[in-house]
Amino acid sequence: MGLVNLAIEAQHAWFELLARSSVGPTWELGSGMAVVTGIPSNSDNGIVLDRAALNNETSVQHLIRPVLDTSLPATLVLTETVPAKELAPLEALGLQPENSANQMAMSLSTAPDYIEPAGIVIDEVSNTRQLRGGLGVLGQDWFDETELEQRLNCFAQIGIGPSSPVRHWLASRDGEVVAMATSFRFRDIVELAHCGVLAPERRKGIATALTAVRLTSAFEDGASQAVLSPSPDGYELHRTLGFQTTRVSKSRLFYLPTQEL
Repeated sequence: MGLVNLAIEAQHAWFELLARSSVGPTWELGSGMAVVTGIPSNSDNGIVLDRAALNNETSVQHLIRPVLDTSLPATLVLTETVPAKELAPLEALGLQPENSANQMAMSLSTAPDYIEPAGIVIDEVSNTRQLRGGLGVLGQDWFDETELEQRLNCFAQIGIGPSSPVRHWLASRDGEVVAMATSFRFRDIVELAHCGVLAPERRKGIATALTAVRLTSAFEDGASQAVLSPSPDGYELHRTLGFQTTRVSKSRLFYLPTQEL
């Protein structure tokens, strides 16, 4: 597999993991599936369809309608590129294609070198207490206490620690958590997911160290490719580590409307 569309592969694998982990209602019909975690994020509620499922009206209605009815942000992933005329069922339901997405990806041939910034200690999360502290750092920029609890419960269902496909690391200064980062491993690919640093600690090399830790751990576990969906702030950081930017294929990801149709 090349580096193109690894972000689509990651989203597909993430929805399948959420469904297997029983973190919320799940629907299956034929080769399609859907899962709703309740987290207000289009990365954590979604549907996966292949071409056969897309062309089955019963499958489309059975899998998409329950997710639409939640009014939650959600994403539909097509496992393959299909002709434009076959997208009509999605357009009729108000789904909007993501046709401008980029990803950053790289091959992992060696473990990256890194040095912990002065005064910073990086440890892997091994229990829910530590995870709650790290999510509190992320929540300062991204979500409230209710969503923190939802994410905590989701990650706890999946599992915490080195044997889990989802792993988390904390950066601390003087015993206080100042940053957290997460990775998701599927097949021989690692997705670098959330990474958040408290405002007073930014631009001190902490995010770079957390990225290197995640890549090193994935490489040691046999991962050969890494992918992430870049933020404007994270683009330059990951570029210096060897990531390259590639376009995600058009009409493979669709966003569901968040209001009742």
